[in-house]
Amino acid sequence: MPLDNHQRNKLALKLLTILAVVILIFAAAYFFLSQQPNTGLSKDEKHIAGVWDCIYFSVVTITTLGYGDLAPTGVTRLLAALEALFGLIFAGYSISQVMSLRQETLIEYLTSERIKSNYNKCIEDIIDAKEQIGDRRRFLNAAQSANPIDFTLYRDHPFYLALKNMKTLSEYTAHVEQIGRTESLIEELKLTAHHIEELASLSRKYLHWLVQYKVDWKTRHSEEIVIELCDEIEKFSSLDIISRIFSSKPYKGGGDYVQIVTKATQNIRSRF
Repeated sequence: MPLDNHQRNKLALKLLTILAVVILIFAAAYFFLSQQPNTGLSKDEKHIAGVWDCIYFSVVTITTLGYGDLAPTGVTRLLAALEALFGLIFAGYSISQVMSLRQETLIEYLTSERIKSNYNKCIEDIIDAKEQIGDRRRFLNAAQSANPIDFTLYRDHPFYLALKNMKTLSEYTAHVEQIGRTESLIEELKLTAHHIEELASLSRKYLHWLVQYKVDWKTRHSEEIVIELCDEIEKFSSLDIISRIFSSKPYKGGGDYVQIVTKATQNIRSRF
């Protein structure tokens, strides 16, 4: 996977800065020693190295090229040996930093993809729950009746799957918020918000037709499950990230997302 340009440029600048500073420090030391007797750099016996000669020697020494056109003498030899060793160590350090950055980038990519994959699974579950309620509403409209026993059950209750999947979604959204990953899931959160609004709307319509066809659906299980489902829907719609997503433009061409969802859940609650 390619490195992020910002991270790559930041690392390159860091390494080049370290290299330039060290070259200049050694060059300054070579120049100072060259002004002393019996030490420093020399081209020959008559010519003492100048500033640019010292910088040049520092570059070829730290890169371990060592052309030999400038000869260190006295204690300068020890300094040149230390710079050559630093150059070898710095080369290894630079390679390790690049490899570390590549590994961090890969881990970040895999983590991001895993989070998106898990969140997309939550979205699929919400869609399934939404479609299940939609199918029950369509069946109710066609048959104009429903089995009251369904509303005395728990796991097979018409709203159980929706509640279960909303809880899973809420838990995972809270986890994503905790690790600071919500900003990387803007599109997924926008899509989720859309399906949750539809889930609330379909649930409201389904209950409306249950009342219209006088189905005996108001059981203790129904109240527990449906009210808890409303709580989960409202909790998601009130997230700060959701408010920011829909603050720039009206939802569905004119409404406020939170108000639309809240209106649907309030209508559902009023059935009890």
